[in-house]
Amino acid sequence: MLGICGNQSDMMDATLLYGLIGGLSGDDVSNVTDEYDPSKNNDMPEEYDRYAEMEEEEETNEEYVYDNSTTPFCNSLFEQIESNRFTRILWNRLKPIVVGYVPFSPNTTTARRVIDKTNWPFKILQNIVDLAEAWLEMSPDLLRFLNETTLPTLPQSFLDIYQNSAWFDDFFRVYNETLSDKDTWIQTIQTLDEVAEMITLYLPCVNLDRFVGYDTEDDVVRRGMQLMEYNKLWAGIIFTNLNPDSDVLPKHVHAKIRMSVDIVESTWRYEDGYWSPGPRDNIAYDLKYLQSGFVYLQDMLEHGIIEAMFNIEKLNTGVYVQQFPYPCYIDDIFVFFLSAILPMFMVISWVYSVAMTIKSIVYEKEKRLKEVMKVMGLSNGVHWLAWFVNSFVMMFISSVLLIVLIQYGDLLIYSDLSVVLFFMVSFSISTIMLCFLISTFFSRANLSAACGGIIFIGTYVPYVLVSAWQDQMNLAQKTAASLINTVAFGYGCTYFAIYEIQGEGLQWNNIGTSPISGDEFSLRRAIVMMWVDSLLYAVLTWYIEAVFPGKPMLFCLHLHSLKIVLAKCYNYRYVKF
Repeated sequence: MLGICGNQSDMMDATLLYGLIGGLSGDDVSNVTDEYDPSKNNDMPEEYDRYAEMEEEEETNEEYVYDNSTTPFCNSLFEQIESNRFTRILWNRLKPIVVGYVPFSPNTTTARRVIDKTNWPFKILQNIVDLAEAWLEMSPDLLRFLNETTLPTLPQSFLDIYQNSAWFDDFFRVYNETLSDKDTWIQTIQTLDEVAEMITLYLPCVNLDRFVGYDTEDDVVRRGMQLMEYNKLWAGIIFTNLNPDSDVLPKHVHAKIRMSVDIVESTWRYEDGYWSPGPRDNIAYDLKYLQSGFVYLQDMLEHGIIEAMFNIEKLNTGVYVQQFPYPCYIDDIFVFFLSAILPMFMVISWVYSVAMTIKSIVYEKEKRLKEVMKVMGLSNGVHWLAWFVNSFVMMFISSVLLIVLIQYGDLLIYSDLSVVLFFMVSFSISTIMLCFLISTFFSRANLSAACGGIIFIGTYVPYVLVSAWQDQMNLAQKTAASLINTVAFGYGCTYFAIYEIQGEGLQWNNIGTSPISGDEFSLRRAIVMMWVDSLLYAVLTWYIEAVFPGKPMLFCLHLHSLKIVLAKCYNYRYVKF
């Protein structure tokens, strides 16, 4: 919303005002232009194959559409620009500013008076074109006059009168030496002819009559949507509080500047998902209000409202805009990408260890070694504890080596290493419990090794999906997804990376907060979920092994298995229901 008060002389800071108005550029609106000739599609020969037809159709769709609203020279120029792939990309950005229309509503006397003042820069350009055309009409007569006459020189007696004036002395001396020369005048007129010809050729390529009025905002939107196909919309202006029965502007004028969502910032979110250091100076992503011409149109509209409100012929007040200075910061893009690849690398690096652990456990089952140890008095709990200690030592060493590489490789500069170690240990424990769970599904060692590695890699696939939909997921959905330990590990790596980018790092005092705006999940919750996963995997391992060793797919459906579990847990006699 644009607000100009009639009883205030101070203006809002341009940079802040641009940001406020930028948030209102929402719906897609297109431009107003003349009708276009439809592009002509030549029929393809029947002997062409399907691929050739698709390729030709794509090229046909990119053919230049002749614009009846401009000159043949401009059409030829635009066609030449669009024929090159690289210049076409640049032209697609500049085209709305160069030839785009600005529909406005309502089409009342008051609104037209404001728009008439807003259109002042284009009026100046139109006057230049008219002046150039008038010069080209007059210059042949001047040349004919110079060719038929002789320019006189100033007499010496006239020069003697101003002999004490240095300025007049220089002027008259130059006049007699150069300006009185007919050839010099002819050359000057020819040079001006060349400039005027270029003006009359190129300036008409700029739309100098782009403001078109409509009765309602819906009309502006409807007309705009129809013509957006030609990429000829600059913006739409809607005055929301003008009285159609009054010729007087209100003291506070409300106006909306609406642009295509493709060329300005999207307004579905008013801030970044998470804060990262560095100025917003990327011309392609951060400065869309500049490259789309939004700022320039806003400045023209502000001047137009002020001039129409106070009946000023021309407000000679310029605007100087400078991006807000930003202090020194560390730009470490690698840390950000580390959050995406670290879970994958951890899964890949531990595939062999996971496969060998599963194979060793199943090998004991396959060779009946576990039964032998039970006969010798080894309890089931001690057996699993031994495997846990053996696997944990191996993975703990891997985690420590990884932390050493992270420390001396300056990957995590600000984070507390004890937090990193605790995070890695939590993931190691949940991975070990997952290995135990997978081992209960197999009775052959070699098959379990092959399938176990594939299953472990497959647990990484959900993280790819949830990371893409992270902004749309709530706390309950993220918690449910974290029942897979690699997903919880991936969330934790994301928080590590974002805190490192912010120069704060993960510490024990901030593991419970998320660096992402509006996110209720955190590293602490991710670690808790990995411990919950460990407990869940352990319970499932015990249950499946106790009920149906080697046949885990039937345990949840078979009522008989539940009776056996209850009998073992509560030392009840098995009674048939």
